[in-house]
Amino acid sequence: MKKIVAFIKKKTDRFVHFTSPYKFDIMVTENHDNAVRLIENDIISFHHRMSTKEVANHVYRYKYKAETKDKVSISCLSIPVSGGEVAGYNVRPNAVAMLNEWELRLLVAIMADGTFPNKTDDRCILEFKKGRKKDRFEMLCAKAGVPYVKIEKKDCITKYQLIAPYRTKTFGPEFYSLPRSHYEAIFDEVPFWDGSVCKNGYRTPNETTRFYTSDKASADYVQFLAAIHGFYASVRADLVNRRGDKRVPWVVTWSHKANIRNNYGKGTKKAEVNISWENLNDFEIIEGEQDCYCWRVPSGMLFLRRNNKTFITGNSGKTKVMIDNMAYLHQNKHITGAIILAPKGVYRNWAEKEIPTHLLDSIDRDVLVWKAEGSAKYKRDLMDSIKKFDTANGGVQVLVYNVESLISEAGQKAIKAFFDKHGDKVMGIIDESTCIKNHKAKRTKAAIAVGQQCKVRRIATGSPITNSPLDLYSQCAFLDKGLLGCGSFYAFRSLYAQVERMQTRMGTSYDKIVAYKNLDLLSKRIEPFSFRVTKSECLDLPEKIYMTRDVTLTPEQVSTYMEMYNREVSYFKGEMMTAEIALTKMLRLHQILCGCFTTDDGTIMSLPNNRISELLETIEETSGKIIIWANYIQNIRDIEEALKKEYGDDTVVTYYGGTSADDRSRAIVDFQNPSSPVRFFVSNPTVGGRGITLTEAHTVIYYSNNFSLETRQQSEDRAHRIGQKNNVTYIDLVVRKTMDEKVIQALLNKRNIANEILKDDLEDWISL
Repeated sequence: MKKIVAFIKKKTDRFVHFTSPYKFDIMVTENHDNAVRLIENDIISFHHRMSTKEVANHVYRYKYKAETKDKVSISCLSIPVSGGEVAGYNVRPNAVAMLNEWELRLLVAIMADGTFPNKTDDRCILEFKKGRKKDRFEMLCAKAGVPYVKIEKKDCITKYQLIAPYRTKTFGPEFYSLPRSHYEAIFDEVPFWDGSVCKNGYRTPNETTRFYTSDKASADYVQFLAAIHGFYASVRADLVNRRGDKRVPWVVTWSHKANIRNNYGKGTKKAEVNISWENLNDFEIIEGEQDCYCWRVPSGMLFLRRNNKTFITGNSGKTKVMIDNMAYLHQNKHITGAIILAPKGVYRNWAEKEIPTHLLDSIDRDVLVWKAEGSAKYKRDLMDSIKKFDTANGGVQVLVYNVESLISEAGQKAIKAFFDKHGDKVMGIIDESTCIKNHKAKRTKAAIAVGQQCKVRRIATGSPITNSPLDLYSQCAFLDKGLLGCGSFYAFRSLYAQVERMQTRMGTSYDKIVAYKNLDLLSKRIEPFSFRVTKSECLDLPEKIYMTRDVTLTPEQVSTYMEMYNREVSYFKGEMMTAEIALTKMLRLHQILCGCFTTDDGTIMSLPNNRISELLETIEETSGKIIIWANYIQNIRDIEEALKKEYGDDTVVTYYGGTSADDRSRAIVDFQNPSSPVRFFVSNPTVGGRGITLTEAHTVIYYSNNFSLETRQQSEDRAHRIGQKNNVTYIDLVVRKTMDEKVIQALLNKRNIANEILKDDLEDWISL
C-alpha cells in the first residue's frame, strides 16, 4: 500500500484543456501522464503512459512555438492517469481484433479453463463439472460456429476438444488495440469464468464483482477494461480465496454502480460513460503562469466537492483530507487558525501524529493541545502562546480540543482568546462528529456556538447515523442551522419521525418515536453539502468475513436470566419507562448471558458460563494475533485470566477504562510488534474502538456487543484499515433467542436506516 502523500501547490506556465470520453472537463499540465489509444495510417497503438504534450503533438502535429494548428486525420482516446511506471505497447491490427463477439467470448472461456496440449497447434481441451459452465460453453461454441468433440467422463465431468479461435492464455498487448464492441464483450464475459457471479450467471446493477487470475498482465487488463467502462477497479495480490484454500495471486474488484462522478456544476451526477473513438478536436493550449494543485492518493483519484461546507465520511483518509484542506485555505490567506474538536480517545492523535505527518513542511505551525487535566501553569502557558502568536508571520495556529472540555469555564476562556487573536479567520473542524449528535447535551450546544464564530466549518465521521436519522440534526447545525430547512430539533423530528403520545396507567404521558419517514427527502437535503467515500472506493483493502459461534447457557444462567426477565417485565408492565432505565434493565440481562451481573447494590456476581470455553475453542481454530472485544470489565478480567492460564502471562494485553495512558500506549506497541509474544488484545470497544491501529490482527472476536452502531463499526476498523494485508474475520459469540440476538438485530436495523439515507450499498455483515 502506497502512503498518502502531501497536497502539492506549484507554479506552471502551460496547461492543456480537453474533454474526456466521460464528458469530464479536464485541465492538466503538459507533462501529465495519459493512457492513449491512437489510430494513425491504419496503425493502432496503445500507450499506457504518454505526456499531454505528446498527445497534443500527435493529434495536431503541433509544436507549441508554432503559429498554426494544422490538424491531421487521426483517431485518439486520452485518459489522464497517475502512478508508477508501466510499459507501453505499439501494436498493429492483429488476429484478436478480427474475431467476432462470440469468438471473443469463447476465447475468454478458453483462457480461463482451457489447456493447449501441444505447442505447435491451436487444439484446446476443457473440462467442466458445473452444469452452468457446460451450458454456457456449448452456447458460445454454437454462436461462434466452432465445432467441438464432447466426451462424458466419470464424476459428472465433461471433456471438450476444439480448435481455439486464437491461441493464448493471457491478455497480452494485442488485446489493447480492439474495437469498442470487443472491449464490452470481454468485460461482460470474464466474471462468468474467472470471477464471482450470481447464481443465475448475470450481474445485478449494484453487485461487486471479482476477477481472479494467476497472471498479472491479465489483472492489469481487466482493471483497464473496468476503468474505460466507468468503474473503479482495484488489483490486490496474495488474497486467499474464500471458496477454498487455493491461493489466488491476483484479484481485480469493481462495483457495478456508476462510480465515476461529474463534480462540475450543481449536485453530483453519474457520468455518462459513452466511449467514442472519434477525433478529439477540442484540445486547447492555455499559456501563462498559473497555480497547479496536485493531490496524490493511493487510488490515483480523488473527487472533491467545491462547497463552502464539507461533510466527509468513510474511513478513507478523512483526517488527511481535512489537514490538506486546512493547508489550502491557509495558503490562500482565508484562515490563520484552526480549532479541532474530537472525542477523548482521538484528539491528542491530531497533535502527536496526524498534523506532523500530513501538514506541509513548508507551513510553519503552532499546535496547542488543551488538556482539561493539565496544571494551572500548563493552561496559563497555553493562553500565553495563543496571545503571542503572530498572525502575520505566515504560519497557522491549531488548537486541539477534547470536545468534552468545551463545557468548562477554563476551556471557554481559551476558545475566546483564540477567536480574539484570529478574528474571522478561523477554521472549525469536528472529528468523529457523532460526539455531538445529542442536541440536548451541553457539549453539543457549546460546539455549535464555536462553529457559529468560525469562517469555515468541516465535520468528519465514518458513521454519521449511529442510532436514528435524528443524529444528523446537531451535526448539520454545527455547519449551518439552516442547512436542513428546520428551525429547531423538534421541527426536524416532526418532519422525519412519526411520534405518538403514549399514556401510562398513572395518567402521565410521553412521546414515543414509532417509525421514521421522508428519508428520501433527508438524503436529498444532505447531498448538496456532503461528500462520502468508502474504503472500497479508495483503498485496496482485503475482505471482511463474518461468522457467528453459538453459545449455550448453563442451568445457573438460564435460571438467573428468566428470574430477572420476569421480574423486570412484570414490574414495568404498563408503566412509563425512560430510555435510561430500559437500557439498564436490558444490560443486566445481557450481563447474565456473558457470565456475570450487577445487583441493585452494585455488587458484581459471577455465574458459571460456557462463553469462556467457546472463546478458547474459537481461538484454537485460528492463527495469528487476535482482538477480543468485551463490554464488561468483569468479562475483560475473566478473559485475561483464562488466556494467561492457557497461553502464558506475556501473551495478553488489556485496554479499558482502568488502563493507564502509558500502559495503553505500551499495549498497542507490543501488539503491533510482529516479534512480540503478545498475541491477544482484550479491550472494551467503547474505549479501544477508535483512534488506534491494530492491523497485526486478522481475527476479531466479539465476546459481546452493545447497542451502539458507531462503536461496532469503529471497533471493526481497528484491524481493517491501511496496513492490513490479510482478510479480517469477525466472529460473534451469540446465545440464540436471547438479548444477544436483540442487540445484533438493533445494530442491523440502525445500519439499514443509515444505508437508506446515505444511499450505501448493503454489504455482507453480521448474520443471525
